[in-house]
Amino acid sequence: MSGETNKNLKKLVCAGIVALALAGCARQARGTLSNSSSIVEEGLEYYIRIDEGVYDLGETIEMLHRLTNVGDQTLNVCDLSLSYTVSFELTRPEGDILLAPAFITVPRPPGFPNIITLNPGEYAESRWYITLCEWGIDGQVVEEPFATVGHYSITSEYDNSFASEGPLRLEPDALDFVIIPEPASIALLGLGLASLLVRRKGKAGCSN
Repeated sequence: MSGETNKNLKKLVCAGIVALALAGCARQARGTLSNSSSIVEEGLEYYIRIDEGVYDLGETIEMLHRLTNVGDQTLNVCDLSLSYTVSFELTRPEGDILLAPAFITVPRPPGFPNIITLNPGEYAESRWYITLCEWGIDGQVVEEPFATVGHYSITSEYDNSFASEGPLRLEPDALDFVIIPEPASIALLGLGLASLLVRRKGKAGCSN
């Protein structure tokens, strides 16, 4: 077998081991990753949640945001569906940090935004598909921000500055999740590895 073929085989073996190990560890850690968090200040709870701790590469990730009046007074809060009310900070496996919406470039409308009144015990919630948001840094949009397999951490800040009770900014603890290779990709990698190993064994038998 040529040196180049040997080198390619070693690379494939290493890639296979890394992919399988990452997938196995991520599945085992599914129950230990923090996929929900909340913070309470001045009678208002901001709760965030992602449904899973482990996602396949390319899978859409949905994030829930909920504001609950846990006090005994009526509160006015900003609409959670407004992009200038909720912002995200994403730490990727590479170690860089992205913001969404991308550098908060969405123009703010004149006057006050939509205000929701919450009586004691009432809540308002919204869902964001974070894999479909515009993520960026230094004013530049980043293409495919979730394209890397590995560990991610995300925080969300709720800004109540426009409501009459503001300013109030709430930022729960970060949520952690892992993106692993698609099952089909792992299967193809395994087939390729097996094919090379069989080929190598066949050539070794022919040389005897």
